[in-house]
Amino acid sequence: MKSMSLNEWVRIGESGFISNILFLEGFENSANIYVVEGDGEISLIDTGNDYTAFPELFDIHKVDEISAVFLTHSHNDHSLGLIDLLQNYTDFDNLDLYVHEVFHERLKKVIEHYGRDIRIRTLKGGENIRLSGERFEVLKTPGHTIDSLSLYHPESLTLFSGDAVSAKPVIDNTLGGRLTDFIISLRHLRKKKVELILPGHTLPGLNRDNEILNRAYLKAIGFLSPNYSLVESAREAIKAGMIEEALFALEKQIELEPEDEEAKKMYASLLADLGESEKAVKLIKELPESADTLYLLGMIAMNDGELETAEKYLKKSLEMRDDRLTRLALVSVLVEMGKIEEAREFPEFKLVEKINER
Repeated sequence: MKSMSLNEWVRIGESGFISNILFLEGFENSANIYVVEGDGEISLIDTGNDYTAFPELFDIHKVDEISAVFLTHSHNDHSLGLIDLLQNYTDFDNLDLYVHEVFHERLKKVIEHYGRDIRIRTLKGGENIRLSGERFEVLKTPGHTIDSLSLYHPESLTLFSGDAVSAKPVIDNTLGGRLTDFIISLRHLRKKKVELILPGHTLPGLNRDNEILNRAYLKAIGFLSPNYSLVESAREAIKAGMIEEALFALEKQIELEPEDEEAKKMYASLLADLGESEKAVKLIKELPESADTLYLLGMIAMNDGELETAEKYLKKSLEMRDDRLTRLALVSVLVEMGKIEEAREFPEFKLVEKINER
């Protein structure tokens, strides 16, 4: 192997799996390219879009050492280097090309045009594949595009993330990208044990205490709100049924702004809905007493079957503020307790009666 001192390819580390990874940082219209070295073979993870990349690489390895190519998604900055290889290197042959299944037909026509023995291996996510003798897990990570995949090396806890991890979410809706999918992909990535992230753009990073993934996840959730308010983002997440994301956003908001009562009330309400009544009540009781906090305490007690406690809190809330939802909840409690005559005093009694008849 020749010295690497005269080109831009760099080795990620000095020992273990990462000592067998070469990296070329992408600039402008090109993404990062990674090379995984094996015993007499190499695999490319993305091919970039930089015509200077491969002459420098082939000062280090031969073209016919390439046994596989894995594309994280179909964007030109990640994949057009494949055309460069097909056009300019006749020894780029007899190898496996791993791509998302929706990318298959487009590439099939290209490969047929050049008449190469390149076997297209279609993926959905969830598969295990071998590249340069190493086992990888293919992760389904849509959001940036519908065909986005990431690659995870469980032995070294290394993630090749493509564009699924970024400083801010970039969503290409022309290729099926969706912000909610982007967020959910990050939700799943956070649950993997990841120590090193090799992204599609910018430099590799150590994911200490899940810092990179947590930051990307929070940033993406924040984009649910036009003004990047975490409380508003949490509210939008709840509307979309993304309770885990709402909790995460509210936790971070409370860390940033410990006096944010709105965030604490919303967080406590979610905890109660998830059956964590004790934690919810403790949090609410730390807040100044108000019609809202008393209503929440009443609702939690009602859901837990503590009807007398619920009655007390709801009546106290109504003393502070006359509110239809509070009256409705109180009537439901009174009826459940058998206090029908008292419940009849409220105009909401007929509605509760109709609901109970169903």
